[in-house]
Amino acid sequence: MTTFRFNFNISSADEEVQDEGKTVVQSQSSELPSKDAIEITCDKSPDIDPHHIEKMTFCHGSKTMQYINVKHVEAYLTANQECASSDLVTAIENNSDLIPSVYEGGLKIWECSIDLVEFLQEQLINFDNKNVIELGCGAGLPGIFALTKGADKVDFQDYNEEVIRYVTIPNVFLNCKNKMSGQNRKTNCQFYAGDWSKMQNVLQDGGDHRYDVVLTSETIYSPESQEKLYKLIKRLLKANGVAYVAAKTIYFGVGGGTRAFEALVNEDNHFQCEVSKRVTRGVNREILRLHRCI
Repeated sequence: MTTFRFNFNISSADEEVQDEGKTVVQSQSSELPSKDAIEITCDKSPDIDPHHIEKMTFCHGSKTMQYINVKHVEAYLTANQECASSDLVTAIENNSDLIPSVYEGGLKIWECSIDLVEFLQEQLINFDNKNVIELGCGAGLPGIFALTKGADKVDFQDYNEEVIRYVTIPNVFLNCKNKMSGQNRKTNCQFYAGDWSKMQNVLQDGGDHRYDVVLTSETIYSPESQEKLYKLIKRLLKANGVAYVAAKTIYFGVGGGTRAFEALVNEDNHFQCEVSKRVTRGVNREILRLHRCI
């Protein structure tokens, strides 16, 4: 069986464990203060070097999306360290996939985000006139897909402000120029950064029952992240809303995955949770669908 582990940055607060021959890290992230949530305004079009643009095709070429090559973003942030936190620069320099409560992996396009875009395309999920948010968005591909498929509004959230400014916003502009022109920007998209536990401080009315669809991928890697994410989904979804959660079945050594998240949801008995898609190539992955219990 193929196993997966994050390339965690190891500090004195972290603990190494062995799982099926892999070295993984259990981070004591609860000891770190959570990052305050902020809204990031987008007042003008980003300056994008055409040589830094890549293309990705989905569903056997039926859908193409553009995105910024994050290697260029990493190079820019390490060369212009006034534009990024010292913790994020350290994560980049150490080639860390993720440092819980410091850097949450948004500079990498994770395979489950691609799974989610392909699922939304294959299932012809209807986004017409819907309000959508992508949580832990990183490159923002699933949210951008929803915006290109008729969503009234798509908001994007990531833990790190730099990810939103230098990755998410440019990617939205690359794929949705008409949605991001002039006064359309705030009407069609808003951007947020910070910890999920602080999101109610920046969302209108605390975000209560605001969204028809919540999208998220690779965000349930640990019990702590699952708890925060689940509480926020409960707060954000409309009564008839639906959430799609794309993740690996098990994140070895860190306690997360779709089975653990499914157990959390079922124990609460607020949502019905069902597996909408299984991916067995490489590491086992799934897409969960959450909707309110009748």
